[in-house]
Amino acid sequence: MKLSSPWMTALRLGAMALLLGAAAQAQTVRATIPFDFVAGDKVMPAGEYKLAMSMRTGLIELTSIGQDGMYLPAHGCSFGTVENTGALLFHRYGDTYFLKRVKTAATKEGYEFFPTRRERDTARRNGVFEVAMVTTYGK
Repeated sequence: MKLSSPWMTALRLGAMALLLGAAAQAQTVRATIPFDFVAGDKVMPAGEYKLAMSMRTGLIELTSIGQDGMYLPAHGCSFGTVENTGALLFHRYGDTYFLKRVKTAATKEGYEFFPTRRERDTARRNGVFEVAMVTTYGK
């Protein structure tokens, strides 16, 4: 079956609207993390990272600059105050840091990562955690 020209035009416009909507909801930040940390099930070395957050998919792409990235499931969360800068929040148990939250700049909104089995086991063994924060910067 051949689609008529108006139908093809409508289909193309619809596809473009979906792509533009997804791009508008994505936010990218960078951070220099001065310590090794756990993200998902991987231990990541200290270094410069880019996080691309998509409200549409609920996935955050974590990429070490110049390396392949990984996708981490996250859910939206709210912070009490609005700050001009964003931040990455880590839970630290002893010498092990777990990436826990991403706070976006100039909003109360952010993302929280689901705890992994490794983090839950570490929390059970160590009990109390400390919060470490790394400031993010632009794209």
